Amino acid sequence: ETMEALAFIKDKHVTDWFPAHADVQELLKLLEGTGLKHKDNNGRTILHHLASRSRNSNAYLVEMFQLVLKLLPEAAAVKDAMGQTPSQIVKEVAEDLLSPFTLEILSSLLQQTSGEVLGIDIGGGYTKAGSWSEGRVEMIYNELSSASTPSWILARHSDMVVGSHAKEEAHANLGSVAYNMKRFLGRRADDPFLTSDRKRVLCSTSLRQNKLWYVMERERGPVEMLPEQLLGLLLERVKRDAERQLNKTISHAVVAVPPHFNREQRQAVERAAILADLNVLRIIHEPTAAATAYGLESERRGAMLVCDFGASSYDLTLMTVEDGIFDIKATAGDMNLGGDQLDERLVQFCTEEFKRKHGKDISKLDEAQRKLSYKCEQAKISLSGVHQTTIEVDNLAEGVDFFLSITRAQLESLCSDLFRNALDPLDRILRNAKMTKEEVNKVVLVGGCSKIPKFRALLESYFQDQEILKHVDPLHAIAHGAAIQAHVISGRRVMKEVEVSLTVAPLSLGIETSGGVMTAVIHRGEDLPVEGKEFTLHTVSDYQEAILLEVYEGERLFARDNELLGRLLLDGIPLLPRGQQVSVFFSMATDGTVEVRAVAGKKDQQLVITSNKERYDKQKVRRSILDARTHKEEDEARRKLVDERTEVEGFAHWLKTSIVPSMSSSQGEARKRLLDQIERTLEWLRLHPNAPSEDLELHKEALESAEHEAVSQGRQDDQTLRKIERV
Repeated sequence: ETMEALAFIKDKHVTDWFPAHADVQELLKLLEGTGLKHKDNNGRTILHHLASRSRNSNAYLVEMFQLVLKLLPEAAAVKDAMGQTPSQIVKEVAEDLLSPFTLEILSSLLQQTSGEVLGIDIGGGYTKAGSWSEGRVEMIYNELSSASTPSWILARHSDMVVGSHAKEEAHANLGSVAYNMKRFLGRRADDPFLTSDRKRVLCSTSLRQNKLWYVMERERGPVEMLPEQLLGLLLERVKRDAERQLNKTISHAVVAVPPHFNREQRQAVERAAILADLNVLRIIHEPTAAATAYGLESERRGAMLVCDFGASSYDLTLMTVEDGIFDIKATAGDMNLGGDQLDERLVQFCTEEFKRKHGKDISKLDEAQRKLSYKCEQAKISLSGVHQTTIEVDNLAEGVDFFLSITRAQLESLCSDLFRNALDPLDRILRNAKMTKEEVNKVVLVGGCSKIPKFRALLESYFQDQEILKHVDPLHAIAHGAAIQAHVISGRRVMKEVEVSLTVAPLSLGIETSGGVMTAVIHRGEDLPVEGKEFTLHTVSDYQEAILLEVYEGERLFARDNELLGRLLLDGIPLLPRGQQVSVFFSMATDGTVEVRAVAGKKDQQLVITSNKERYDKQKVRRSILDARTHKEEDEARRKLVDERTEVEGFAHWLKTSIVPSMSSSQGEARKRLLDQIERTLEWLRLHPNAPSEDLELHKEALESAEHEAVSQGRQDDQTLRKIERV
């Protein structure tokens, strides 16, 4: 039977639907020991299927692979000469030979064998991941509670440091640091642009075997690694973070890459995933993932432009969508324009300022430049939300500290040519696609730099009538979309919902407010339905442009201890001093659906959170209530400290905005002393987020003393003036 079936496979008449592929032969050899013992419900073996089914039947292929997958656990230890397992060979055969429809079914079957699936966005600056959980995407957070893990790796002693800690220690070990591995994946040594790109690498590099190698210094001697090997370490870290957060084994991933990635670059991504013990179910385009995150796959027809302004590059993709199918029409961009270039401009400006103030040239001091780069990146990020911030570096060079106050206008002036350069690819991509900007229906923002107000203003000026989408966090849009695609490809469809009918709210619903407190708007036990229950928030900084509302459900006093249901970004609000009012309206239906609406001035945004059976599982609700009772004393102590801190901070701002402006010109000295004490207190609060109660009380007393002195001085001045008037 075996020989007859193998002969049939090689028959020329079969090649039109199932070629005599070398991997098919290898697969059959590997499975001879176990596969021929396994039979389907009709008593047929795998080889029987190969020899008997109709030539063009997708159903045949699926049935055959289902049988293969049944025996994979038994054959898991078997490997061919290249070290591949049967499951890997099955996947490669499928990718080469099967239709896209059948490949999706096969991917679903492979995924169902074991483990969870991640959606991953490999960024030049930061790597993000998400997983589908309970009807929504859950972003993966690292050990620092950030959803963005720096794509940095540091060779130290006998181990490799990956992510946030590698970036933090980079300034002292530049020769031991690798980052932005994505730029060099799968590129050959004869690549004409490789020479210029190598200048971006902090550590040394070498060219061997027609590939680029990172040469990272360490005490035991240099270590040489390929970009995909380093990426494998990064993916392994992301995988561990996901397993810790989800408490599940992660076995598979859907990875998003730029549209211009060629076959070699995609294969490098797959090799990196294998090193991290991840099976790549599919590699998708980054713009497709971003469009999926915004829900554009449901559009019946239209054209959209995806603007990905990231840390290391600026990529534009013009796509059309028709009945859920994306078609990339053109790509453009600038590989030398990104957040790193904006950081370099800020570093250059700070270097010149340091030389002007202290007479020292630090442009050639690598450690000083790396310290500045880290702080400048933070300042750039801050200036997307505020109009002014500071750059502070202790012991920047030769024991000298550096302090600089910088405004958003200064950043825009320093980088004005870079922002203008972002417009050139827009004209180019429209020409290449033979379209006008009026034919573009929507513009999708992706990447951290797309949050910069100047860039958004340029886009809005260029696309005056087109809708610019920004309701999904641009930093996480690609990972978000990849997680949705992973959910679809893995075949884990949402189970049919059991109808939910509620008479009261099972758990409290609210939002995170100052100090991380969860402020309940709809309380547990409140009668349903609730229609438009209002809660008022206030901005916490001057001229704040946006507010991110995070909606939580649970009974703990602090938001982080409850379940995050969704996020609502209200941006473009009126630029007013601290304390601007924002109205938030909560509604909850008897089926558990929650609607949250935020209004500030003329800006209005809405979030809808759908219901599901698992959310209101009785055991889950009981656990939430019991958890709140168990931690009641601990939470109340933390809340008391937050209230004390809020009181001191509020008192300082009240003095600054109400008392200081009302003081007369004759109180100049007292006014200055009070203002200095206010600024010292606010700065101390910023630097000491976890200050104890007694320290907070001391700073409150200092404010009260400064206020009393200023008021007393004012009274004495008034009495003196009245005496002079009488004379």
